[in-house]
Amino acid sequence: FRSSDIKLAILRPLRPRGPPIFLCNLSEPPRRFPFFFGGGDEDGGGGGENFRRIGEVLVRSRGKNPLLLGACANDALRGFAEAVEKRREGALPVELSGLRVVCIAEEVASGDAELVGRRVREIGNLAEQCVGPGVVVSFGDLKGFVSDEEGEGLRGVVGELAKLLQVHYDKFWLMGAAASYDNYLNFVGKFPSIEKDWDLQLLPITSVKPPSESYHRPRSR
Repeated sequence: FRSSDIKLAILRPLRPRGPPIFLCNLSEPPRRFPFFFGGGDEDGGGGGENFRRIGEVLVRSRGKNPLLLGACANDALRGFAEAVEKRREGALPVELSGLRVVCIAEEVASGDAELVGRRVREIGNLAEQCVGPGVVVSFGDLKGFVSDEEGEGLRGVVGELAKLLQVHYDKFWLMGAAASYDNYLNFVGKFPSIEKDWDLQLLPITSVKPPSESYHRPRSR
């Protein structure tokens, strides 16, 4: 450190109630900071801001499928899906009101191609019958697609999702998360055309909010 003031500020931050925002960019957030994403600005955290940024991507005509990137990306993804499911005000742009989110994160994490394929076919039927704005498929952490390095794994599923996106482009979205940029590069390395096929848009997630109760404890006397 060239500045003793900078070093002192890092070692003894002025606001000890919360972690520096750049901590979320680390591959593993320190365990003493239990991160939380709320459903909107009323919780005082980064949830509302992240949801707004996700919504801005979803309404694009191109590059409309957000891939959340960062150590907190999975938390943000789950928080957004929950907010949409519960129809929380402000979670979505007005033009996407009524959008459905279908989560296949557990199936993808299992690595069971048959199971995931069956779910994808069900989602295809859902998209065919959808009368609202459309369907967002939340596939969770993309490392599930690269866990089987030697075999085909979920390669067929990746292609099926690309086909659904092509057929139902105006009412079909894909959304997932990557804990680090290296994970994303591994994904692209296995599926070189995936950015185009899935029309992906990287969206860094950096906002965090520690629960207030963790920092407001009554003094014992």
